[in-house]
Amino acid sequence: MTSKQQNIKNKHDWQNVTVNHNLGRKVNVHKFNLDKVTLNLIGDIHYGSKFTAKDELLNVLDWCNDNDNPMILMGDIMETATRDSVGAGVYEQDEIVQRQLEHMVNLFKPLNHLILGSHVGNHEARVYNKSGLDLAKIFAKMINVPYLGVGAAHIIRVGNKSY
Repeated sequence: MTSKQQNIKNKHDWQNVTVNHNLGRKVNVHKFNLDKVTLNLIGDIHYGSKFTAKDELLNVLDWCNDNDNPMILMGDIMETATRDSVGAGVYEQDEIVQRQLEHMVNLFKPLNHLILGSHVGNHEARVYNKSGLDLAKIFAKMINVPYLGVGAAHIIRVGNKSY
């Protein structure tokens, strides 16, 4: 089995575990009694990678906070490269996984009133695949927001309209 096939199998197995154990929701309904909502989907931050756009991230989060714009965290918040990750990611990280988690908790916890929930990404799934530890679920709990699991449909109701 090639490493790509193994990665796909690991991700598939991990998704099955998540679904079978009801770790994530399948449909999320978010209701807003407003005429207009700007919902921000935040993901693929890869905090810990030397390529993370930290200034841009802070600008977006400040804008969300200043305008009371809700957000959904879409996964890959942290880089979480391991020795077994594809490429040289583990050697190119700015910080170890523990510090990545701590920094992201410190960044997002004050904004938890705006966060509708947090999904897991394939980067956080690396830790699960190697240890069984669901880092994304731990992160969601630490910032006190709903854990949304692997994938879900989101129904956004704004006034009397649904999206």
